[in-house]
Amino acid sequence: MELSREKAVRDTIGLRRLQNNIEPEDGQKYAVVTYVISNKVVDGFHGLWFFIGAYPTYKSANEKVEQVVRDYGIESTYSFPMCAWRRIDERFKPDRTILVGDDKKEIDNNLNSLIKMEQKRLKTEYETRQIMRDEISKDNEMMLDDTSVQYFTRKWNLLIYKYQELEKLDTMIKENTKIYEKMKKEIKELEDKYPEHKKSWLSILEDKLPKRGEKDLLDKIIKYHGLISE
Repeated sequence: MELSREKAVRDTIGLRRLQNNIEPEDGQKYAVVTYVISNKVVDGFHGLWFFIGAYPTYKSANEKVEQVVRDYGIESTYSFPMCAWRRIDERFKPDRTILVGDDKKEIDNNLNSLIKMEQKRLKTEYETRQIMRDEISKDNEMMLDDTSVQYFTRKWNLLIYKYQELEKLDTMIKENTKIYEKMKKEIKELEDKYPEHKKSWLSILEDKLPKRGEKDLLDKIIKYHGLISE
């Protein structure tokens, strides 16, 4: 239905006033909406939209979008600022879901088919997860029986894990050994350059650290200085 010129002007003024004078509620800065549209307008029916919720941050809104797309497969799900106009046109999003049909009854049937397909997918996923949980639970029970292959497998897994840990430790030891040798060389160079520091640094700490309640630290320094200097 076409708007009269007078109504169009009045509505345009009202839309501008609305945009300039309304603010989102606290904690509701971003909206998340999903929708499907009809490929043909029938009896004024353009499609369906579903308001999922309002969120305080752009990040939390986008996380909800990702969850809906991931869990339900509805790619026409979007987040946008609250109290802000959004365009409605054929080019809004190329990946939107389209309900194909020539009449509203057929469109409703298509929507019901989509819902049933989604319910079937979720049911299959749930059953698959349940089977996996049962298998894992059974394996965990069998791992306690030292006559079972699961127990044998568990021992191998633990052995592999420990081997990987040893590899990591070996790498760390090699890296720290290089740093250690480099620092020893730097200290030797400093001792040659400033021999007075070699004689005074430890006695200064022996006087200073106990006064600050750090005798434990001093004991460690003396212990490891003796070991390193041997």
